[in-house]
Amino acid sequence: MKNKDIILIITGFSLVIIILNLLIKNVLYTDVGDYLAVAKYFSNNIVSRIRSTHSWVYGLFLSQFLKIWSSVFLVKLVNSSFLVFTAVLLYNLTKDKKVLFLWILSPVVWYMTPQISPILPSAFLLLLSYKFIKEYESKEKLKYLIYSALPLGLSSILWDSMIPISIFFILVFFFNRRLKEILFFGVFYFIAFSIRFILDYYLFSYPFFSLFRFFGGSLLVYLRQGNYTHISNPVLNYILYLVIISPFLFKIYKLNFKEYKKELIFLLLTVLMFISSSNQLRYFLILAPISILLISKVMTKKELVLNSILSVLLILFLLYPSFVDNSEKLIQEDLNQIAKDFPNEVFFAGNEQEGDAYLVYSLVYWGKEIKEIISWQDLQLVLSNKTNFQQYRYESKAKVGETRNVWLEFGVSRADNRTYEYVDYLISSKKETSLKNFKLVKSYKTLNVFKKDTTKK
Repeated sequence: MKNKDIILIITGFSLVIIILNLLIKNVLYTDVGDYLAVAKYFSNNIVSRIRSTHSWVYGLFLSQFLKIWSSVFLVKLVNSSFLVFTAVLLYNLTKDKKVLFLWILSPVVWYMTPQISPILPSAFLLLLSYKFIKEYESKEKLKYLIYSALPLGLSSILWDSMIPISIFFILVFFFNRRLKEILFFGVFYFIAFSIRFILDYYLFSYPFFSLFRFFGGSLLVYLRQGNYTHISNPVLNYILYLVIISPFLFKIYKLNFKEYKKELIFLLLTVLMFISSSNQLRYFLILAPISILLISKVMTKKELVLNSILSVLLILFLLYPSFVDNSEKLIQEDLNQIAKDFPNEVFFAGNEQEGDAYLVYSLVYWGKEIKEIISWQDLQLVLSNKTNFQQYRYESKAKVGETRNVWLEFGVSRADNRTYEYVDYLISSKKETSLKNFKLVKSYKTLNVFKKDTTKK
């Protein structure tokens, strides 16, 4: 295929991504608050304090673009541009139009296009790392170890789950390699990864802040504790796992295992980790580039055509909910009107069933007229005179004549010591509230505003 044709295909792919981001205005996808809220905070576009259980690096990166133009569309465009970069890299690796079409029509690519997530740049960086590790295997030049280690380290500071994935990568691709090769790779991986320590120390005076939050949260997921006691695994998800990268993913069984055993073992280890943890479809984007490289080697032209047809149908199925859901639009319209009706006020947000409503409102609201939105969870801690959101203690129980027990304790506490006596308003989706002395004063399409009755003591 001529270079001109490739440029046209990539340009067309880019234009469809732009159009899709214009059509799908929703932002409230999984974990978006950990990245978009951080981006809005550092660009002075948010009306609440923020809470992130993941790395702050990607949010800080996105904030630089919000300083240019305060628009969620720009953030989504920058985010999804990594899908285009991955397409270019895949073609550069293979010079095979089949690989390009498999990526462009991969259901997981379009499923993730409207989602603001570090998985998109991480998938690109992992593929880049894979490209250079394969070059090192064939050419044995140390520079390729550097080129492979740096993007892998960068991917691990953008998306926390890349930390265990990086471990799998190193274990598999350096199996039976000399120790000095592993150490050389590890040094440059750590150089890139150290950006995380530097940022955490600068922001929190604690270099392991985001790592502790990630590993603590991961432990709760695996133990099904805290907010993760009711993680469900719908049967539909297991079916989609088999087809979300490609409906013809099953063709991978035709590969020569001896020739591609490293790639296949790496993919298997990562899939097992995904399934055993929070089990989300979006994770499979990270494996899509390498998977597509593999199945392209055993797919015929006829199968490619059938794969394309099935992929389009699956893409429509996956994106349909985003097109029909207008709840975010209604919330945004209500907040804009509330800002006009109650300018420069501070609001509590939420109710017993919506403890994180403040985050939803802060993410969809882009104005300046609301002074601040305060978390319902923070308010409840103040009312109950507590400071800890969560606290866990694990202790040994000696069954022999040992005179000591060993214990480990960790938790999450408030970083805000305000008591909120000055707050007179509440925004809630419910028309009733358990807050004493707060009365409903105005209802909108989906939200309701309550005001404190200051006449009562």
